[in-house]
Amino acid sequence: DEISLDSVKARLDQSVEEDEAKDADITENKSSDTQDDSPVSPPHTPTIPVSPPPPPPPPTSPIPAAPPLPEFNRGARVKLRPFHWTKIPSNMLSKSIWRHAHDRTADICAEELEKNFALAEKDTPDSTPIKVKKKAKLLLDSKMSHNLAIFLTGFKLKPGDFKNKLLVIGEEEGGLTVEQINSLRRFLPTSEEQDMFRAYKGERSELESTDQFMLEMCSVPLVEVRLDLLMVLCELPEQIQDLTPSIQTTCGACQELVEQKRFHQVLEYVLAVGNCINNGTTRGAARGFRLASLAKLSETYSSNRSMSLLQFVVEQIQQKEPRLLDMAADMSCVQRAAGASIKGLTAEMEVMTKDLLKAKKHVAYIKKKKNSPSKRDLEFCKEVEDKISSHEKELHALQKRCSTMRDTFNKVLALYGELPGTDSQDVFSAVSEFLASFDIARDKLREEEEKRNDPRKKLGAIMQGSLTGPAVTLRSPPANSKQSARTSTILSSLRDTLPAMSGPAESGQDPWLSDTDS
Repeated sequence: DEISLDSVKARLDQSVEEDEAKDADITENKSSDTQDDSPVSPPHTPTIPVSPPPPPPPPTSPIPAAPPLPEFNRGARVKLRPFHWTKIPSNMLSKSIWRHAHDRTADICAEELEKNFALAEKDTPDSTPIKVKKKAKLLLDSKMSHNLAIFLTGFKLKPGDFKNKLLVIGEEEGGLTVEQINSLRRFLPTSEEQDMFRAYKGERSELESTDQFMLEMCSVPLVEVRLDLLMVLCELPEQIQDLTPSIQTTCGACQELVEQKRFHQVLEYVLAVGNCINNGTTRGAARGFRLASLAKLSETYSSNRSMSLLQFVVEQIQQKEPRLLDMAADMSCVQRAAGASIKGLTAEMEVMTKDLLKAKKHVAYIKKKKNSPSKRDLEFCKEVEDKISSHEKELHALQKRCSTMRDTFNKVLALYGELPGTDSQDVFSAVSEFLASFDIARDKLREEEEKRNDPRKKLGAIMQGSLTGPAVTLRSPPANSKQSARTSTILSSLRDTLPAMSGPAESGQDPWLSDTDS
């Protein structure tokens, strides 16, 4: 047993030693691995001596300080209104005039400054927060909105007054003018715009002024019908007033062309002269001529271009029937109706008749129950019906005159052999121009006749060479004794009417007679 215990002990000791040897080997391996992972130090190099740094530069002169700020010791008495200026920064004062500026604070009268520039309580800055205006919404097209804004600038209308304006007839009563109605009709909202504005549920104040106005227009029932009705009621009285004198003048012109016998007789002289001058040609042997041919009398001249054919006709009439020379005095309506067109006047009458019928339909449409007319609407319709009834009577009387005018003008066309359907403007203008040219030729003929009868005017005409015939020389020897006596008589009458001439009169010799006559 003792042997076995010792052997066991020896084995245990041996195993312990082996374990310690293994632990020592493991520790050596770990230390070697750690040395391999560490950086290798660089090889040692010799140090080079460094030269000392240069000495610092000498100190420069210090930057001049800014001049002291002026002190205005007013104390905390009252606050003054701010003066919003721009201060010069300190770094820019050294080379400016402000560097040497004198402080004039002591020269300022603080009491006077406070008296004039004291800040009132309502002007106290930052006392109330600045309200930033909220940008208004714009529903309309920008171009449409711009044009509407221009119109509204001159259309002084408070919100809500537009509906009231649509219930007033005539500018005199405070209603819309024709120009305003025309402009509003151009800005009428389309069906899409009406749907857009009716669907708007926001605050009205958030919209632009143009959108607010359009919103009010869309809220008016039958706004287009109402504007059309007001337009008819505004224009119809003016149209009747303008058309009545035109129809009256045209009727008078037609009546003058039918009844004025002196004009017919003058045309007979023109026909006779025309047939004489066209004798032997295809244009001769005429039984009549168109009134448009009268203008050619002033365009046809004699061989030496000293006289027109119209002047010749006037001379012939003056010699035979001078009473016909004043025929234009009885044809004033023809001259005033020179530009009148019966076709145009008839067309205007038809337009007014259609407008009146349209106004009647508009009133009936507004009064329909399905449109839910208000009491004010019914009163407005009653007023409109009264005005329509009055205008209808005026228009009916004007239509009768217009019918008479057309019938009389058809008689004129048949009387003068003009083509059916000829416009009255062509007839009236041709006759009117002839009457004016006839009067000019007549006045010229009478003026020349006056010169022949008046010795003073006759002498002026002789001196200017304006009279026809042989030239007269005052001191030329007479051809015979009769001519000498006639010349002496004329010169004696001239001597009595003209002032005496100086010169030979002093010697007793008659200055108006030639040497032979004396």
